[in-house]
Amino acid sequence: MVTNCGLSAAANAEGDKMNKNKYPKGWNQQRVQEAIDYVETRTEEEAIAEDEAAFEQGYTAMQVPCELVPIVRQLIALTDQKDAVPTGRSTPSS
Repeated sequence: MVTNCGLSAAANAEGDKMNKNKYPKGWNQQRVQEAIDYVETRTEEEAIAEDEAAFEQGYTAMQVPCELVPIVRQLIALTDQKDAVPTGRSTPSS
């Protein structure tokens, strides 16, 4: 069973922000619409091919319990920031 883990509420909150023309850096209404159009018009075969290509490029997919989704999203966001590890904490060993 697929669930949105309560992300629809988060999406609605993000949608409210976008209605006020507040987009993430580098994004605007046109770019958002282009992304939506792209996802909605691609075939299932194209979507599968993209997923397979992502795995070949070092990405993965996994099941995450809904209650952990916000934490996982925060961890992913940290990887995009410089000096992401808070002071006093070490990174997990490889």
